[in-house]
Amino acid sequence: MGIPAIGLHSYRNSEARMHIKMLGLFTIQDESGEIMNQSETVTWFNDLCLMAPARLIDPRISWEILNERKVKATFNGKYTISAVLSFGENGALLNFVSNDRYEFTGNGNFVNNPFSTPVLGYMEIDGRRLLSKGQAVYTRPETGEFVYGEFILKNMEYNPTGLH
Repeated sequence: MGIPAIGLHSYRNSEARMHIKMLGLFTIQDESGEIMNQSETVTWFNDLCLMAPARLIDPRISWEILNERKVKATFNGKYTISAVLSFGENGALLNFVSNDRYEFTGNGNFVNNPFSTPVLGYMEIDGRRLLSKGQAVYTRPETGEFVYGEFILKNMEYNPTGLH
């Protein structure tokens, strides 16, 4: 509606919170609890798969080969979640699909629809092949795919100085 909102979406020690204020003054959403914690564990794991695959050697992750292009990864932490990862012929990750992330539908309600992050492109920065385009999608039984986020990586800086 053109009215600015400020949001903080945090995840620390397996606990998540989404706090959004209209004009930075009036709380319009403040969600936390078990469903948020589980859902954000999926988000965290998704981020590892897409942006920090070297972290996937974590002993809390188990792997099951489904076929030559798909694996099921299960993360066993405070919350146990899993996802199916699909790969292209060149070994690049093409999609991440989990049934363990809930969609917030308003008024404290959550629904469990499949969550996916299809990768739409890669680029090379400083000799590293990185995801350059992707989406965040819920597949709703009544309407199909709902793309609620699109991402484009323009640049990446490793170990920047001056950040606190």
